[in-house]
Amino acid sequence: MNYSKAWGMVLTTVLSAVLPFLVDGALSATEWITVALAGVGAVSVAIVPNLNAGVGKYAKGAVAIAAAVLTLLVTVIDGGLDTSEIIQLVIAAFGAVGVVALPGPQHPANSAVEA
Repeated sequence: MNYSKAWGMVLTTVLSAVLPFLVDGALSATEWITVALAGVGAVSVAIVPNLNAGVGKYAKGAVAIAAAVLTLLVTVIDGGLDTSEIIQLVIAAFGAVGVVALPGPQHPANSAVEA
């Protein structure tokens, strides 16, 4: 099995915690929420199957993009951008692009389990 999409999102989660910490020396509440969103995105990308056709073909990408957009919304609603939050947004964007671009395991669209 190819888990590059899931591992890419795990890396995104780790980087979204480590890099802002290196910039500021601590994580604010908003930055912790961003890390949590990246974690939820990683778990979601890991459990959403890659299907060869239909909506399922784009499901992992849609989940990753949704996590990146939510990260942006949290930052904007909180009242603005500082250096560490910009770093987190860039990491979230790269994570979403990576999920769309990286190969993943492929399953047929009609892969129903027969009893």
